[in-house]
Amino acid sequence: MSKEAKELFNALVEELGRTEERINQRIDKSIERLEEKFDKSLMNLQHEVNALKLEYTTNQVIVDEVSMLKHRVDVLEKKMA
Repeated sequence: MSKEAKELFNALVEELGRTEERINQRIDKSIERLEEKFDKSLMNLQHEVNALKLEYTTNQVIVDEVSMLKHRVDVLEKKMA
Protein backbone atom coordinates (compact mmCIF):
# COMPACT_ATOMS: atom_id res chain seq x y z
CA MET A 1 0.00 0.00 0.00
CA SER A 2 1.21 3.49 -0.74
CA LYS A 3 1.84 6.00 2.02
CA GLU A 4 -1.25 8.00 1.07
CA ALA A 5 -3.44 4.91 1.08
CA LYS A 6 -2.15 3.94 4.52
CA GLU A 7 -2.83 7.43 5.87
CA LEU A 8 -6.33 7.39 4.39
CA PHE A 9 -6.97 3.92 5.80
CA ASN A 10 -5.74 4.98 9.25
CA ALA A 11 -7.92 8.11 9.13
CA LEU A 12 -10.94 5.98 8.26
CA VAL A 13 -10.18 3.54 11.09
CA GLU A 14 -9.86 6.44 13.56
CA GLU A 15 -13.15 7.94 12.39
CA LEU A 16 -14.85 4.55 12.71
CA GLY A 17 -13.51 4.33 16.27
CA ARG A 18 -14.90 7.78 17.16
CA THR A 19 -18.24 6.92 15.55
CA GLU A 20 -18.40 3.66 17.48
CA GLU A 21 -17.66 5.53 20.70
CA ARG A 22 -20.47 8.05 20.04
CA ILE A 23 -22.89 5.23 19.23
CA ASN A 24 -21.93 3.38 22.43
CA GLN A 25 -22.46 6.55 24.49
CA ARG A 26 -25.91 7.09 22.99
CA ILE A 27 -26.85 3.46 23.58
CA ASP A 28 -25.63 3.69 27.19
CA LYS A 29 -27.71 6.84 27.77
CA SER A 30 -30.77 5.17 26.25
CA ILE A 31 -30.30 2.11 28.44
CA GLU A 32 -29.93 4.36 31.51
CA ARG A 33 -33.20 6.14 30.70
CA LEU A 34 -34.99 2.83 30.18
CA GLU A 35 -33.66 1.49 33.48
CA GLU A 36 -34.83 4.64 35.29
CA LYS A 37 -38.30 4.31 33.76
CA PHE A 38 -38.37 0.62 34.66
CA ASP A 39 -37.32 1.35 38.25
CA LYS A 40 -40.01 4.03 38.59
CA SER A 41 -42.64 1.72 37.13
CA LEU A 42 -41.56 -1.08 39.43
CA MET A 43 -41.72 1.23 42.45
CA ASN A 44 -45.20 2.45 41.47
CA LEU A 45 -46.34 -1.13 40.97
CA GLN A 46 -45.01 -2.08 44.40
CA HIS A 47 -46.91 0.83 45.97
CA GLU A 48 -50.09 -0.29 44.24
CA VAL A 49 -49.60 -3.88 45.41
CA ASN A 50 -49.08 -2.70 48.98
CA ALA A 51 -52.19 -0.52 48.79
CA LEU A 52 -54.23 -3.45 47.50
CA LYS A 53 -52.92 -5.70 50.27
CA LEU A 54 -53.92 -3.08 52.85
CA GLU A 55 -57.35 -2.72 51.26
CA TYR A 56 -57.83 -6.50 51.23
CA THR A 57 -56.81 -6.76 54.88
CA THR A 58 -59.16 -3.94 55.83
CA ASN A 59 -62.01 -5.55 53.92
CA GLN A 60 -61.29 -8.90 55.55
CA VAL A 61 -61.44 -7.30 59.01
CA ILE A 62 -64.78 -5.70 58.13
CA VAL A 63 -66.18 -9.00 56.83
CA ASP A 64 -65.02 -10.76 60.00
CA GLU A 65 -66.66 -8.09 62.18
CA VAL A 66 -69.92 -8.30 60.22
CA SER A 67 -69.90 -12.10 60.55
CA MET A 68 -69.34 -11.83 64.28
CA LEU A 69 -72.13 -9.26 64.65
CA LYS A 70 -74.47 -11.43 62.57
CA HIS A 71 -73.70 -14.36 64.83
CA ARG A 72 -74.40 -12.24 67.92
CA VAL A 73 -77.71 -11.08 66.41
CA ASP A 74 -78.64 -14.71 65.71
CA VAL A 75 -77.82 -15.65 69.31
CA LEU A 76 -79.85 -12.74 70.65
CA GLU A 77 -82.81 -13.62 68.40
CA LYS A 78 -82.75 -17.19 69.69
CA LYS A 79 -82.70 -15.96 73.29
CA MET A 80 -85.68 -13.67 72.64
CA ALA A 81 -87.66 -16.39 70.93
